[in-house]
Amino acid sequence: MSEQTEEVRPEQRGDVDYMPPLRRAIPLSIQHVLAMFVGNVTVPVVIAGAVDLPAAQTTALIQAAMFIAGVATLVQSLGVGRIGARLPVVMGTSFGFVPVMIPIASTQGLPSVFGAALAGGVAMAVVGLCMRWVRFLFPPVVMGTFVIMIGVLLLPVGFAYTAGGFGAPDFGAPYHIALAALVFVITVGLHQFARGFIAEIGPLVGLVAGFVIAALFGLVDFSDVAAASWVSVPLPWEIGMEFHLSAIVPMVLLSLVTVSESVGDLVGITVGGADREPSER
Repeated sequence: MSEQTEEVRPEQRGDVDYMPPLRRAIPLSIQHVLAMFVGNVTVPVVIAGAVDLPAAQTTALIQAAMFIAGVATLVQSLGVGRIGARLPVVMGTSFGFVPVMIPIASTQGLPSVFGAALAGGVAMAVVGLCMRWVRFLFPPVVMGTFVIMIGVLLLPVGFAYTAGGFGAPDFGAPYHIALAALVFVITVGLHQFARGFIAEIGPLVGLVAGFVIAALFGLVDFSDVAAASWVSVPLPWEIGMEFHLSAIVPMVLLSLVTVSESVGDLVGITVGGADREPSER
């Protein structure tokens, strides 16, 4: 099949169910997973580092974040009955909760964070059920501002990872900065100056190139991977759950505010991918 016949035709640009050829779909899918992996894992890593959790509990947090993100993404994108918008949106953790979760975990413990998170999830579900009546509270200026704020909140995390990661003994070493700069140049360079499919997979090429170079220079540690089990499933109630009003109130309030982020993401993807505003459904 020629490259020209694989281009997205005009009638396909608004179809969220359009399936590109596998030789394009597979690398684009891998790129999407790798791009969201770092963001989804960073939140539990930051919280674990802030309260100095042992390695076992840190692993449990990461597993829970990835497992639930995968389940929620499948339910959201494929749909289960009336649940799920059936849009190509990856569900995951939000950095908006980090400033609230860290003090809760530090003063009341991680089980209190889980209890407050459960209460916040219930609050967001209630808002979702009532969305047709409260949709006017989320005009474009509110959603756009909140999405930009989330991006700004990510900057310190990005700079910390550029310097070697939280708690790294060689934090800020020149080779960390050089490797990050290389990944940045490759990704942005391909996106700006390449054409067609190569421009689309710029982030994937940058990630793979950075990993290979880091491995060649001994900057990748596989010891934890070698010691881990082949299969490990996060267990409910493994860490515990407690309910404290002083933790639930700020988490619920922040959950209601974070609705703007969720609505903004859905609107942005629907407009960009389907060339229309999202429907009430």
